Amino acid sequence: MIPRGWLSLFSAQFVFTVVALVALNLGVIRGHGWYSRTAALEAALALVAALVACLCCSDAPPIPESTRETRSGPSSGGRHALSLIPMGAAALFLSGKAFLLTRHVDDAPPMGLMILRLSAGAGFVLIFLFAVFDFVRPGRLATGFRVRLFLLFAAGALLRVTAVVIWPEPSIDVFVWLREASRVLLAGHNPYVPENMSQGALAVYPLLPIVMAAPFTFSCWD
Repeated sequence: MIPRGWLSLFSAQFVFTVVALVALNLGVIRGHGWYSRTAALEAALALVAALVACLCCSDAPPIPESTRETRSGPSSGGRHALSLIPMGAAALFLSGKAFLLTRHVDDAPPMGLMILRLSAGAGFVLIFLFAVFDFVRPGRLATGFRVRLFLLFAAGALLRVTAVVIWPEPSIDVFVWLREASRVLLAGHNPYVPENMSQGALAVYPLLPIVMAAPFTFSCWD
């Protein structure tokens, strides 16, 4: 059993934040965007956990007096490492799930899936290496922080750009409707009238992205 002094080193705010993060991500990716009762429950759980983290939890984990200077308690770096365990586990879980969710599409190039999976796997590999590094060298969590942050953002940018490059014309209703909507609007017609759109169905997407896309459509920019 874990001593109570060690349990108190976990920040409740941190734990609830991780719960909200994981629940929201699972709700978003469930069914690849299709609404479901499970996804709605996960979104509700994320909302409750986020509210609890913001309103009811302290900003920092309480450090008992008995663990400040005793040999049985962890060092300052060890305390930070212990509190980061839930976040590290969540990051590994979500980045690994992103890698497994990559799949082939019919009109994508043959090498597209491999490139996309390599891009998705880059983030997982980086997070895994950082977790191993911090576990082996506790107390030095700030080592190379700027380099790590740059690499993680670079991996995320690579994943986003790769998806656009290998599949620039996705055959999904959101992309097709929003691309046509700005053209219809500039032609003086109402994009919310189904007869004005090629898909012939009423879409309930907001007006703001249509207005934002209109200048680029007018300038013939993608």
